[in-house]
Amino acid sequence: MSFVDGQLCLVDRPEPKEREYNGPPKRTPLVREKIMAAFKPGDVVTYSLEMGASDKTYQKCLREMAAEGLLERRVDGRYYRARG
Repeated sequence: MSFVDGQLCLVDRPEPKEREYNGPPKRTPLVREKIMAAFKPGDVVTYSLEMGASDKTYQKCLREMAAEGLLERRVDGRYYRARG
Protein backbone atom coordinates (compact mmCIF):
# COMPACT_ATOMS: atom_id res chain seq x y z
CA MET A 1 0.00 0.00 0.00
CA SER A 2 1.04 3.56 -0.63
CA PHE A 3 -0.30 6.91 0.45
CA VAL A 4 -1.17 9.06 -2.61
CA ASP A 5 -3.24 12.27 -2.63
CA GLY A 6 -4.42 11.66 0.90
CA GLN A 7 -5.68 8.14 0.18
CA LEU A 8 -4.27 4.66 0.49
CA CYS A 9 -3.69 2.89 -2.82
CA LEU A 10 -2.66 -0.65 -3.70
CA VAL A 11 0.76 -1.01 -5.32
CA ASP A 12 2.57 -3.93 -6.93
CA ARG A 13 4.82 -5.94 -4.68
CA PRO A 14 8.49 -5.43 -5.56
CA GLU A 15 10.42 -8.40 -6.89
CA PRO A 16 12.58 -10.06 -4.21
CA LYS A 17 16.30 -9.52 -4.70
CA GLU A 18 18.60 -12.49 -4.70
CA ARG A 19 21.55 -12.13 -2.33
CA GLU A 20 24.97 -12.14 -3.91
CA TYR A 21 27.18 -15.00 -2.73
CA ASN A 22 30.64 -13.77 -1.77
CA GLY A 23 32.00 -17.05 -0.42
CA PRO A 24 32.78 -17.94 3.18
CA PRO A 25 33.93 -15.19 5.54
CA LYS A 26 37.64 -14.46 5.72
CA ARG A 27 39.39 -15.87 8.78
CA THR A 28 41.76 -12.96 9.42
CA PRO A 29 39.10 -10.52 10.76
CA LEU A 30 37.68 -13.27 12.97
CA VAL A 31 41.10 -14.12 14.41
CA ARG A 32 41.78 -10.41 14.94
CA GLU A 33 38.60 -10.04 16.99
CA LYS A 34 39.43 -13.11 19.07
CA ILE A 35 42.96 -11.85 19.78
CA MET A 36 41.67 -8.43 20.85
CA ALA A 37 39.09 -10.07 23.14
CA ALA A 38 41.35 -12.76 24.63
CA PHE A 39 44.49 -10.76 25.44
CA LYS A 40 44.88 -7.66 27.58
CA PRO A 41 47.35 -4.87 26.74
CA GLY A 42 50.87 -6.07 27.59
CA ASP A 43 50.01 -9.81 27.39
CA VAL A 44 51.98 -12.22 25.23
CA VAL A 45 49.81 -13.31 22.28
CA THR A 46 49.98 -17.09 21.89
CA TYR A 47 48.39 -19.47 19.39
CA SER A 48 45.63 -21.83 20.43
CA LEU A 49 43.14 -23.97 18.53
CA GLU A 50 40.34 -21.86 20.01
CA MET A 51 41.31 -19.05 17.60
CA GLY A 52 39.58 -21.02 14.85
CA ALA A 53 42.29 -20.70 12.22
CA SER A 54 45.41 -22.47 11.06
CA ASP A 55 48.82 -21.47 12.36
CA LYS A 56 49.63 -19.91 8.96
CA THR A 57 46.53 -17.67 9.07
CA TYR A 58 47.28 -16.82 12.69
CA GLN A 59 50.85 -15.74 11.87
CA LYS A 60 49.61 -13.66 8.94
CA CYS A 61 47.13 -11.93 11.23
CA LEU A 62 49.86 -11.20 13.79
CA ARG A 63 52.07 -9.57 11.14
CA GLU A 64 49.18 -7.42 9.88
CA MET A 65 48.23 -6.35 13.40
CA ALA A 66 51.86 -5.48 14.21
CA ALA A 67 52.06 -3.35 11.04
CA GLU A 68 48.93 -1.47 12.18
CA GLY A 69 50.33 -0.93 15.68
CA LEU A 70 47.84 -3.17 17.49
CA LEU A 71 50.60 -5.60 18.50
CA GLU A 72 54.29 -5.15 19.31
CA ARG A 73 56.97 -7.58 18.21
CA ARG A 74 59.74 -7.45 20.76
CA VAL A 75 63.39 -8.52 20.71
CA ASP A 76 62.49 -11.99 22.03
CA GLY A 77 60.48 -12.59 18.82
CA ARG A 78 57.12 -12.77 20.58
CA TYR A 79 54.10 -10.60 19.88
CA TYR A 80 52.59 -8.58 22.71
CA ARG A 81 49.28 -6.74 22.75
CA ALA A 82 50.11 -3.03 22.45
CA ARG A 83 49.50 -0.82 25.46
CA GLY A 84 47.07 2.00 24.84
